[in-house]
Amino acid sequence: MPFAMLTEQIRRMQQALRGGSPIARDPDLGDPAFMHLLERLPLPAAVVAASGQVVMINQRATQAFGYTLEHVPDMQCWRQRAYPDANYRLISVTRWELAVSRAIAAGTEVEPQEFAITALWGDTRQVTIFGLPVLGGFVPFFIDHTERDSSEARRLESEQRFRDVVNAAGEYVWDCDTELRYTYLSDKVTDIFGYRPEEMLGQTPIAFMPPGEYDLVAERLADLLRPDGTYRGLEHRSITRDGQVFWQLVSGVPVRNARGEVVAYRGTGRDITERKRADEERERLEAQVREAQKMQAVGTLAGGIAHEFNNLLAVILGHAALAKRDADLAARTRDSLLIIDEAAQDARQLVQQILAFGRRQPRDSQPVATPALVRDVLGLLQPSLPGGVTLHFEDCAEPLAVAGDPTQLKQVLLNLCINASHAMAGREGRIVVRLEPVLLGNEAGRLHRALQPGRYARITVEDAGCGMDEATLSHIFEPFFTTKPVGHGTGLGLSVVDGIVHTHGGAITVSSQPGLGSVFSVYLPAHQAPAVPAAAAVEREEPLPGGDCRVLYVDDQEWLVPLVRRLLEDQGYAFSGYSDPHTALESLRSDPRSFDVLVTDYRMPGMSGLELAAAVRGLRPEVPIVLISGYAMEDVASHGDRAAIDAFVFKPSLVDELCPTLERLLSRTTTGSDA
Repeated sequence: MPFAMLTEQIRRMQQALRGGSPIARDPDLGDPAFMHLLERLPLPAAVVAASGQVVMINQRATQAFGYTLEHVPDMQCWRQRAYPDANYRLISVTRWELAVSRAIAAGTEVEPQEFAITALWGDTRQVTIFGLPVLGGFVPFFIDHTERDSSEARRLESEQRFRDVVNAAGEYVWDCDTELRYTYLSDKVTDIFGYRPEEMLGQTPIAFMPPGEYDLVAERLADLLRPDGTYRGLEHRSITRDGQVFWQLVSGVPVRNARGEVVAYRGTGRDITERKRADEERERLEAQVREAQKMQAVGTLAGGIAHEFNNLLAVILGHAALAKRDADLAARTRDSLLIIDEAAQDARQLVQQILAFGRRQPRDSQPVATPALVRDVLGLLQPSLPGGVTLHFEDCAEPLAVAGDPTQLKQVLLNLCINASHAMAGREGRIVVRLEPVLLGNEAGRLHRALQPGRYARITVEDAGCGMDEATLSHIFEPFFTTKPVGHGTGLGLSVVDGIVHTHGGAITVSSQPGLGSVFSVYLPAHQAPAVPAAAAVEREEPLPGGDCRVLYVDDQEWLVPLVRRLLEDQGYAFSGYSDPHTALESLRSDPRSFDVLVTDYRMPGMSGLELAAAVRGLRPEVPIVLISGYAMEDVASHGDRAAIDAFVFKPSLVDELCPTLERLLSRTTTGSDA
């Protein structure tokens, strides 16, 4: 109740006690009616004489503060108890006495003063004291608003706690009216947007979104809105004061009046840009892992099929080669055999591509001068380019070498350049091939998960062709995927390129946009050793006669046994052949000295070639052992002890390489025996 109203109520009660007539003078301190009036007041009050004696304390005051006349018989005792702190007592008494002096001089009530007084039981009470002059003294009245102040303090403390928690969580608080105009923003908004809160008031969130974002927000909001009008986890982009686009997470609730009508909205927002980047990076890495697992599975399948196909090719090529040795062969028959041989050789190249994709192609690793290799490939390509398309080579200023198979590395560059020329069909422009050394640090893994920090040779092939969209880019390294018309490509080109690059410890990246061309970048670990010319050829030894050498041949493919028998017997070797490794081992155990060299297939049911070789080593440690397989040697070695093998022959090359291999092993054995 306002103080003026309280004072007026007291005066009217005085008039009522006097019979309704106005009081000509202030009430007497000894007037029983006046004392009775004070006892009936709904607020604490007391009567103090001009001498400082406390004449009366009403029941309300005793209930509120605990004091009676026995506790505070005079003002000095009151001041000692109510204001136990000497400094605060001096300030409080001075303030009150000045207020009383002004009231007496003006003939009015004492203006309200706020004090913190101590109750009898020690609690501090927040009170407002005002007074009414009376004859011979004055009457102080007390309004205790401790609970109100305490509630207000708790409210302020709760609000501050909420602000502290929200700020610590990196969030800002917002209020909007029903038109979505900001009516309040916490200070944290400055850290996120760069604007001061007052600069954003009156504007809607849409004003701080990039073009087109609101349409997306409206769609997402429709999905997030709950029946009660709240929403959680609305993610959208906004723009900072300096034009930077960032992601924020916003949640909100409607504010309703007593009738349940929505009168405003309130919520929080926080910057989640780093989280979104981390999510995108995680999704990118997960996609790479899934792609690697898929490619590994396809590669394993392709390698298995290629192995079986190699067995068939070995038979076709072997019999064709043996048939061509017949001097009495008719010309037409010889021509047919040449066509068969040529087709089988093409098939063997296709199998080698499949094996390269499956990481199963044998690799002859040696230092390769990269600039010379690039120039050789570009020299081959230049005459075959479409009209209006030129090749431009940007060489590096320093010597740059990589370790690898020159033939396979040429295949990589040749394939990329041919694809670039096809992409530029019907366009004029140039294909840029760039060679440069790069030193990758921690960013290596972001370029490609297979890359490690270190020094690389980067070969970039850039064209100005038709480019590719995201959907095409996600499939270009998959086997048999092609954008070319039927009959114009197998879809193995880039999958083989990817396989070769990974086999060499590198990685390939691509960037492209429709209509803007493509850029392929091949990263190969740089090599410090002196490089050999890329076109260096390896001389092959000519096969020598077999003499009296006895060869034991084991292969579960029965049609290969007679082929190898004829091949070796034509060269003068004594031959024993088996299609069951267990039978062959039993024969060896019965007569270990019945052979001079073992030739065995790697993959056989019941017993692998490596297991057979280990058993033979136990019988004849000195005997040379040759392993043949449609798989590459590195894949064979990963499944057993390679130390038990003296030589390895790739099955499609069986006819050409088996006899020279045997001669080398037997020559070495003979030389060792003579010594």
